[in-house]
Amino acid sequence: VIESSPPPGGRPIASWAPWFGEAKKAELEAIQRQFEARFGVEGAYKITQTSRNLLIFPNLIINDIMAITMRTFFPRTPDYMDITAWALAPREETPENRTLRLDNFLTFLGPGGYATPVDVEMLEACQRGFANREVEWSDISRGMKREQPLTNDELQMRAFWRRWHDLITLSQTVQAPVRQVAAVWGRRQE
Repeated sequence: VIESSPPPGGRPIASWAPWFGEAKKAELEAIQRQFEARFGVEGAYKITQTSRNLLIFPNLIINDIMAITMRTFFPRTPDYMDITAWALAPREETPENRTLRLDNFLTFLGPGGYATPVDVEMLEACQRGFANREVEWSDISRGMKREQPLTNDELQMRAFWRRWHDLITLSQTVQAPVRQVAAVWGRRQE
């Protein structure tokens, strides 16, 4: 999990930003107090004022930033990948807050927003780089000497590729025992 705080663009949970409008400020402060009563000051701060990016190996990302977003990515060919995103919301969300959250989501994480086109461009640049035959490795050493990683360090990339390498280079594959099926579609096998 990579965490940063406070988020620069506000969070619809309870972190006000000027572009939300003055009318939202009191409502978000009230939500902040409700979270403090339920989770304590430190827990409420972490929930409402801290952004997170979580990668669940190999292809699920949960972005808790402008909105809580789940993204999956599925490589289809060496030069093509499907990326899908879903914006999550609390069930009791008001229509006005839903509009604000979805605007936040689309503006930053939507297909025409700020982050997704940049992410896709970077993925495409990586794929072009991986096709390079002259250099056999990628330098993902940023932040290696830091005890506490920064949000722009490459720790998450090193962790991903270490796990990928472990899976690819297994010397033995443990196979589950094969069970003979006695019947298929209601008919007994002879």
